[in-house]
Amino acid sequence: MMVTTGCKQQTTPRPPLSADEVKTIDAEFERIANEYHQFSSNRDYDLMRQVFTEDIVHHDQNAELAKGKNGVISLMSMFFSDFPDFETRTANTFVGHDDGFYVEDSWGMVLWIT
Repeated sequence: MMVTTGCKQQTTPRPPLSADEVKTIDAEFERIANEYHQFSSNRDYDLMRQVFTEDIVHHDQNAELAKGKNGVISLMSMFFSDFPDFETRTANTFVGHDDGFYVEDSWGMVLWIT
């Protein structure tokens, strides 16, 4: 039996962030997540166009549902027309050196099965 592996070139690890840097990054990320939930709940599509970048990608359950500013806004518009009472808020945030994600609470989505 022969086993082979491939290794990528190793990069130098980044130095750890200080506690103050983590707090600053976390506060900024939480602010952005809260603003996102606010303008989404208000269905402010003009503000979405100002905030979203052209390379935005909407992921849900590990699937890429929409790409680009217009694609994501179109998806959100369709979703909100199906669920007009849907709202969200930030429940928690997790940040890394260059990225982060949030956990949201949501309500107002009623599924009708006929």
